[in-house]
Amino acid sequence: MNDYRREDTSGDGTVDFFHWKYAIERIVGCLLMLLTLPLVLTLGALVKLTSRGPVFCRQTRIGLDGSVFEIMKFRTMRSNSEAGSKAIWSCKIDTRFTRVGRVLRKLHFDDLPQLWNVVLGEMSLVGPRPERPEICESLAEHIDGYHGRVTVKPGVTGLA
Repeated sequence: MNDYRREDTSGDGTVDFFHWKYAIERIVGCLLMLLTLPLVLTLGALVKLTSRGPVFCRQTRIGLDGSVFEIMKFRTMRSNSEAGSKAIWSCKIDTRFTRVGRVLRKLHFDDLPQLWNVVLGEMSLVGPRPERPEICESLAEHIDGYHGRVTVKPGVTGLA
């Protein structure tokens, strides 16, 4: 369901708020992409020069109203690090990380390409972090109301 067409049944203006929030964030996302472009190009070159495989990776995530989209990130792990296995969370001592990838993760620079998802309207700048579908099901079993997170767009950064 398109978030711009939701009916405001509450009468409190929340639909108008999200309409404007998402529109402004797409504009800000474009500006941030332009401002960070030199850094993104430099980091992309570092990823490419220090490890084999693509610069970016795409992962399926759950978005607004349970829609599925592909998130963009700098590749921080060896190529095909999950080949033949199911999706798993990374841990502190994870041998799949590349040297540059470990630094990118620590500084959260691996998330910079997600500005493209903001520009496309798939993500918001601030909102709940999007999770992979197979991990969502596991989390929903342990956290009451977990699926309520999809009533807003996922964000590059959360409120925390």
